[in-house]
Amino acid sequence: MQLINYRLSKLEIDNFRQYKEARIEFSQDPEKMFTIIKGDNGSGKTNIMNAITWCLYGKEKHLSQSDKDLPIVNGEALKDKQEGVVNTRVRVILADSEGDKVIIERNLRLYISGESNRTMQDREHKILIPDNATPDVTTLFLVHKDGGWDRAVYFDRSVNDLLPEDLATYFLFDGEKLESFFEHRSDTKKGIEDVSQVKLVSESIDTLAKLITKLRKGVKGGPTVQETQDEFIAEKENLDNARKYIKKLKQKYENRVKETAEVEQSLMKIDGDVGQYQKDAIKVKSEIEFHEEKLKNAKTSMTNVVLDNKYKLDMVQEVDKTYKLILQKSKRGELPPNIKDTFLKEILERNLCICGRDISHGTAAREEVSALAEKAHYSSIEELCTELKYGLSSMLNVGKIANSLIETEKNVHECEERLDELRKKYKDIDSKIGGVDVDEVKRLQERKKKLQEEMLDISSELGQYRYKEKDLNDKVDALVRKIDREAAAEKRHSQLWRKIKFCKNAQEGLKRVNDELLNDVREKVRVHTKKYFLEFLWKKDTYDNVVIDDNYDITAHHVDGFEVRGGLAAGEKLVLALSFMAALRKITGFGFPLIIDTPLGRVSGGPRHNIASALPSFLKNTQVTMLVTNTEYDAEISDKRTGEVFPPVSETLSKHVGIHYKLNFERGQTKVKVI
Repeated sequence: MQLINYRLSKLEIDNFRQYKEARIEFSQDPEKMFTIIKGDNGSGKTNIMNAITWCLYGKEKHLSQSDKDLPIVNGEALKDKQEGVVNTRVRVILADSEGDKVIIERNLRLYISGESNRTMQDREHKILIPDNATPDVTTLFLVHKDGGWDRAVYFDRSVNDLLPEDLATYFLFDGEKLESFFEHRSDTKKGIEDVSQVKLVSESIDTLAKLITKLRKGVKGGPTVQETQDEFIAEKENLDNARKYIKKLKQKYENRVKETAEVEQSLMKIDGDVGQYQKDAIKVKSEIEFHEEKLKNAKTSMTNVVLDNKYKLDMVQEVDKTYKLILQKSKRGELPPNIKDTFLKEILERNLCICGRDISHGTAAREEVSALAEKAHYSSIEELCTELKYGLSSMLNVGKIANSLIETEKNVHECEERLDELRKKYKDIDSKIGGVDVDEVKRLQERKKKLQEEMLDISSELGQYRYKEKDLNDKVDALVRKIDREAAAEKRHSQLWRKIKFCKNAQEGLKRVNDELLNDVREKVRVHTKKYFLEFLWKKDTYDNVVIDDNYDITAHHVDGFEVRGGLAAGEKLVLALSFMAALRKITGFGFPLIIDTPLGRVSGGPRHNIASALPSFLKNTQVTMLVTNTEYDAEISDKRTGEVFPPVSETLSKHVGIHYKLNFERGQTKVKVI
């Protein structure tokens, strides 16, 4: 059973965080699919999402820093409770158009012992409860079909069949974090892997790898096999440790990237020129990244030209050296004149020089001519070397190779020049930001600089360990082949060898299936993301493509030829994230309801109006619940850049809204009222 036709019907909350009792019904009207829940910051909007994820998965996936030190149980219910039972309950009710329903419920019962201690303890799933209470968690999953109710035996399995936890990110969105949604390629990769459903394939590959290692350990051959086996185990352990450390470095690097993005966002919030400088810096930074990659490719091309033609270039170079040496000797008179040895032999036979001088035997003149005849075969060496020099160049297509080198050198030079310009521009912007006499800006700028330095150090160390990983992997592969040869050669290991070979073939086959499936889904997701992004975006002449590369980096391709990620404006990032989410929904076929917390809080001016106007058609046939602030939803929209004034979001969406709620937060408690 999957959530294809089901929609949210009702949410019941009792004694959960600031909600003592709340009942929220969601719009079922196909013409008015939007439900609006409005409240000030801190009124409990995000904890509605936490209530849902806690009910479904036992986890509060959107818990804020301020709520982490507070108990999950409602404070009013705990107040002055000396002993007895306090019950926290969240129930999610789903329904389809045929009248069938699903009820999902989670209860946390606290048995208060009567002690007055109120120290909080961190328990399972990060649930905070009083120190003097004993928890009891129960779950319920009921399905109503054909006029009767059935209770699911396996709660977690039933929930994940209906609403997979791995896909929860794509139907419960935190709008405050959408801007940085693509800062981590792991998020993009995870989404595609979840949609591809390759988890089982990946687990099978890992299981086979463990089995192969186990089988190899069972190889108890002679001294040679055993020694190789011991070496394999040691090197395999070194390789595993290196990979663990690489994973740790990657996470460390991702954390720095995330923190840098947060610092940049903080800088962008500052009014005046500083915010604009920061936006310019991000855009220039994207161009720098694009041209750095282009330079890397150009240098690789130049290296390949040299390596592919090295023997030809070396040969031509040596012939050229020889040619120059012969010319030097010729100019210094160290080579004999260009006289044929047959001619000299002829005049020696006649005993008479062409000048009429006697060169008969015993004369000094004859000795001179004889010595010249012995060296005569060197007389044509200059001519021969000249022919070789120019003939060899033609034969080896040296001119074509030279042109290729000139072209690649030109590309490298152009990239380096462009990078110099961009880096100078980035440095100028950075200096303007750093020169502003604002303590907070300076602190943020210094933090950003430190983070960038740390990222360079981590990147350098990561490069070293990747080289080490490759070296260790090559050693392990070589040892595996050696063990295989030795084990196969011994008859007593033939059966074990067949098992290893079978497992290896199965593993390679699964890897190919895994890669092909991922690449296929990644391309489908990219195509749909591009389609939605270009249709949804109001800037029709700015971007022409969306790219998801082999590293799962997702970027918008600018019409001027470079790719943009960090330089996207807040509204563009939101549109790209929603487009990616819509593409995943399209691929999975899940028509699950969508809940977005503070969807337009980071977007202002014209982009806010454009997104609000496009949402109903963009999310057509999707049940949408928006958790919004008063300012975000009800305020008139003014675009400072253009001076245009737009109606509030509430007016733009009014005809699509079926139910409208207001959250009232007073004295630590939130009440939900229908407007």
